[in-house]
Amino acid sequence: MKCIDSIEGVVRCVLDGFKRRHAEGLDDDSQFAANVRTILENSARFLDENQEIGVSGDLLRGILLNETRAWWLARMEGLQKKDAGEEGREPFQADDGYNEFFFDSLYHRGTYPE
Repeated sequence: MKCIDSIEGVVRCVLDGFKRRHAEGLDDDSQFAANVRTILENSARFLDENQEIGVSGDLLRGILLNETRAWWLARMEGLQKKDAGEEGREPFQADDGYNEFFFDSLYHRGTYPE
């Protein structure tokens, strides 16, 4: 196994732990996004400081951020549909990009969208 595979595997396992915590309701969206950012930014920093590994931190961050965002978006869509069904209304339409904006605001700015 290559060194980068090991690093990516460990980071994925840590992210999976935070996904489970979020799914169980132990962390809210802002805590989840902050934890993901901390993990990804510091993993990327490690790769950038250890260039002999031969992988850019931006590459790892980009791949894992996109995967984590997609997981979070799918989870939110499922929760929104479930809530709408329980309340007898139409589900929130996420196709306007609001959920993406919401996640990105929490991840990049650390605050809820205004």
